[in-house]
Amino acid sequence: MNIKEERPPIKSEMKRAIRKEAHYGCVKCGNPIIEYHHIEPYHEVLCHEVENLIALCPTHHYKADRGMISKQQLYQLKKKPFNSVQDNIKDDVFIGNYDNLEFKTGPTSFIRTPNLFVVDNVPLISVTKDESNNAVINAKFFDSSLNLIAEIQNNEWITYLKEEIWDIQYAGGKLKINSGKGVIFLEFLAKPENNYVELRANMYYKNCFFNITPSKITYGFDKDNPKDFSGMMLGVTMVDCMNGIVLLTSEL
Repeated sequence: MNIKEERPPIKSEMKRAIRKEAHYGCVKCGNPIIEYHHIEPYHEVLCHEVENLIALCPTHHYKADRGMISKQQLYQLKKKPFNSVQDNIKDDVFIGNYDNLEFKTGPTSFIRTPNLFVVDNVPLISVTKDESNNAVINAKFFDSSLNLIAEIQNNEWITYLKEEIWDIQYAGGKLKINSGKGVIFLEFLAKPENNYVELRANMYYKNCFFNITPSKITYGFDKDNPKDFSGMMLGVTMVDCMNGIVLLTSEL
């Protein structure tokens, strides 16, 4: 039997319990982008149990898999995760309460607009809420061949092409995701005390692009030659919309 192929997915309610236990971040460093690690290896226990699962960021998951963080340390961190002892963690959240949160991209803002940037019916960046109304991140990262190479699902980091190198940094409420080539794919600067998040990103799909900077949003249909089919958004506030900016390739 191929254990990896036969491994069942971790149930959503179990993931919620692990996230809550970890105070919604890596138990080692507080990074809100996490993976789920079996303290006792899955191939030995052949099951998923809350007592044996722990939330780790990709960097510390890598270290735990290689024994660079001992099982004893992991059990201790499970009891006393990083975010549980941080004074600046408000109500166990990273970017704030969903209903009151404002996403700021320069002079453009999104409030209670779950799908910020969409190509056809595929949201490239979206923000949903969990059972406690905390805002959680979803994002999809594609390569030039339309392969989905990585994504964030409710703050869970999932990679599909293992040879792709990612640099995921988190400190002081700032989350930054770079490719190995230094391209900034996604950057959040959270100000939960003021209920807003500054967003920067470079997202691509189906020859469409979104270039989001602190001063403007530029979008279009040809990332290699954006002068031909491109638009710019300045000074717009979207409130209670299902979608923010939508590009439709069928209209080309």
